[in-house]
Amino acid sequence: MGENALGKRRTRRLFVTSGMYNIGIGMSKTIEGKFKEIAHTADVALDVWGEDLWDLFRNAAQGLYALAGAVEDKEKTDHFDLRIPHGEAERMLVDFLNELLYLLDKKWVVRLVEGEKTENGLRLSLDAARLAGRSREIKAATFHDLVLRETEDGLRATIVFDV
Repeated sequence: MGENALGKRRTRRLFVTSGMYNIGIGMSKTIEGKFKEIAHTADVALDVWGEDLWDLFRNAAQGLYALAGAVEDKEKTDHFDLRIPHGEAERMLVDFLNELLYLLDKKWVVRLVEGEKTENGLRLSLDAARLAGRSREIKAATFHDLVLRETEDGLRATIVFDV
């Protein structure tokens, strides 16, 4: 991925959650976004696609919450600021997802991400809702077999999560 992997616009707004996501273990289907749970021997994996890297980030976040079966409490909200250091697109994606998992462990589900690309990486502003419940524990996003591929429709990646 080149320097322009995040697109020409410097600031983007990403709506991450739009309600409850719940896909059962072993199911393989697309749910509301541009992601699909795929079979993996020991962990769980997502096939994710998007028009650009910002879209891929959003869809990966939606897929993560779907895998976790995360349910948000719409009444309790908070705001967080996040910095993702500049690096290869794969590293920034894994860092982003692991930050979302950290917040999930602290009982927060991110609903909206506003992002800005800077010379040092990504500066993100996150609006989150309190986690009401989840059906699966996910430990981490990994680099196992992670490659961002350019397609005629944008970008695609397979992301493996430790459970």
